[in-house]
Amino acid sequence: MEAAPLTLPAGRIEIESSAMPVLIGALAGALMFGLSAIVAFRDSPDGPKSNFVLFAGYAGMVVAALASARHFWRASRSQGPILILSETGLRDTRLAAQEIPWAGIYSLATWDFQRQKSLVLSVDPDIEAGLSLTRMARLSRIVNKRYGAQGLCVGVAGLRIDHESLAMLCADRIARAHAGEIPSIANPAP
Repeated sequence: MEAAPLTLPAGRIEIESSAMPVLIGALAGALMFGLSAIVAFRDSPDGPKSNFVLFAGYAGMVVAALASARHFWRASRSQGPILILSETGLRDTRLAAQEIPWAGIYSLATWDFQRQKSLVLSVDPDIEAGLSLTRMARLSRIVNKRYGAQGLCVGVAGLRIDHESLAMLCADRIARAHAGEIPSIANPAP
């Protein structure tokens, strides 16, 4: 008996960020604040604390509170989808404000660096020149190129999708845009 062919969803797919980074940030901030409060307020068994130890405790509490507040502020600003797969293209708000058309993507590869998988998109140079890449995308592109990723990298860290599912969805849409050409999903050599 043959297995039924895999059918991938069509239409617009919006992928939002996961709640896990916010939870981890909240726990890390609370832990740092608590440890700093222990250093600042708890009596030392060796006698009086030095001014430096007191300063470190109070400064740690302030830094933890400010870092937690900034983390929650950034998390509240990033409401809505991070990655949008439409019938016409891919839009990753971490890369650029514009949509990258499926027909302008020549190949798709998987790049595995330090146990983090990313999709590497080889985009038509004319289309890529028209994208207003974010500052982080421009800076990481330079570093990624040095480690073997020749193209725009789309990672799934912090998103509500796994790498394999995103790779299948993108490969399907690129193949449909290229009228039957199936893009390669390979691992580029570092």
